[in-house]
Amino acid sequence: MPSRTSNGSLSNGNENYEQDVVDLHELAKGWKAASVRSSDPLYAAEARIKNDRGNLPLHTAASFRAPIEVAEILLRSYPEGASIANNYGNLALHFTAWKKGPLDVEKILLEAFPEGAARKNNHGNLPLHYAAHYNAPIEVVQALYDAYPEGAQQVNNDNNTPLDLAIADGASPNVVSLLQGKPVPPSEDELYEVSKQRLERVEQKLQNLASRHDDSHGDLLNVLEMLMSVKEGHGHSLFSAGIDPRDVHNLESLLIRLRAAGEEAKNTLDDESSVSGEIDESTLVPPDDLVEVLLSKIVGADMFKQYVRGLRRTIEMSRQPAASAEVAPKIPPHIAIVGEPGTGKSFLSHSLAQIFHEIGAVETASWREVNRDDLVAATAARTVAKARAALDAARGGVLIVDEPYTLLPSPARKRDHGVLALKEIVRGIADGEPLVVLTGYPADMRRFLSSDLGVRGSFPVQIELSNFSTTEIAGIFVQSASALGFTLAHDLTIESIALSLGRVTDETWRGENNGRVAEMMVRAVRLQVQNRTKELLSKSGTPQKSRSGRNGNDHSAPLIGADEISFTSEDIKQALTRM
Repeated sequence: MPSRTSNGSLSNGNENYEQDVVDLHELAKGWKAASVRSSDPLYAAEARIKNDRGNLPLHTAASFRAPIEVAEILLRSYPEGASIANNYGNLALHFTAWKKGPLDVEKILLEAFPEGAARKNNHGNLPLHYAAHYNAPIEVVQALYDAYPEGAQQVNNDNNTPLDLAIADGASPNVVSLLQGKPVPPSEDELYEVSKQRLERVEQKLQNLASRHDDSHGDLLNVLEMLMSVKEGHGHSLFSAGIDPRDVHNLESLLIRLRAAGEEAKNTLDDESSVSGEIDESTLVPPDDLVEVLLSKIVGADMFKQYVRGLRRTIEMSRQPAASAEVAPKIPPHIAIVGEPGTGKSFLSHSLAQIFHEIGAVETASWREVNRDDLVAATAARTVAKARAALDAARGGVLIVDEPYTLLPSPARKRDHGVLALKEIVRGIADGEPLVVLTGYPADMRRFLSSDLGVRGSFPVQIELSNFSTTEIAGIFVQSASALGFTLAHDLTIESIALSLGRVTDETWRGENNGRVAEMMVRAVRLQVQNRTKELLSKSGTPQKSRSGRNGNDHSAPLIGADEISFTSEDIKQALTRM
């Protein structure tokens, strides 16, 4: 069997053997030869040998863009190789990023050593620095970014971030957008895959329609059994569907009430559709009903409103002397509120405390909002103490935990205590005190609630806020403008504003901003009104009102007329084109 001499060469006792030996580092450059050599048990140990630069054969293979077959064999021979740096601090992952892939090799290196994405070399460069600097494909950059998002803002020894290098070296707009944290437009392959999946779904539906057999009875039975389970655990929830839980005793009575509620909803919808013109929800709210007044200020969130109304009825009935045990409220149920940016998660969670206090679900209208920074400390003991302090401070009211998924473990936070804070909160709310509301983005919250930390069962109520329609954005705009003292000209309605908004913006952009669009509209329209007013004053020579400033100097301000606090359709049109 060959043995290695003191200088690193191989010997089998034959002095001519050294002359015939070819180093695995050299074979790694030729790929196929390296695969054959590494697969031989006699030479598997060579995968652990470094050359004079400290490179393993895995480094060499990565620097010559060897295919995944070679990388897999070398990693099988030496699994720790992905975590070994050479004399310059480079991992094999640095070489893969520098050579722009291959992507499957990059992924297998990240899988073998996830922390590699956060490892800097002697020059302070992450693999992401190299990928950005050498114009690697978006897929290669994306894999490194996903493994360590914070890396986009990490500086090297020259004080450059990957984003700086990408911009300086002419990286593609998609790479720059990715490193800036902005949405990346889908690639042609992704668009093709989406279209393909959509076509497959259509074909599947056609096949189902063609071969459907009568299994509707079984489906209906499953739904009814699920609703009976909901009735047993959270009877008040049925009120949001128009069903009184006291009228439900078995599956048959539940089916009767469901059909009656559906017919009633259909008739109500028909009545509403026959009414012409816009109905302002606030005009239908009794002024002395604070709960409904508060709900009317929330745009959209119909699911939340129905839930509050159902819970309110249950609490009111439970206070009646003849209330049965099955309608006694099991409150407060902890809530998860999810939605895209700008859908009003913060506003809704802040309003929730006062609303729940008014209906009697919590003792006080106070709330406290915390995030990762408020809960996690440098030590385990201090982290637990901070979590307990947050629970105690919110007791009797509402504790809002924003983006709780940041408490989950990640490759970049191996020794982090976020999980301890999370477990302490879950343990502390077992008795229902305080009411805890989680807020976050849909995809991240799904990942969080499906984790193995037992959080899903602690948050039985999950409310997802949909993206705002143009009409809802226009309604928020009108509310915000009115709060600032502005009025709408006679030629403006919420519908006309929504129509203009739909013409000059696309659905994707609105979905990324939602309620923020209304804020941008307010700023843009106020600027448009100011410019229009200045232009009119300049042309007409309208006098200005003089007033003294704090330092005694005189300032001139135009006299405010009715036109200056009124938005016109032309103001809206001009402002939207400049947003």
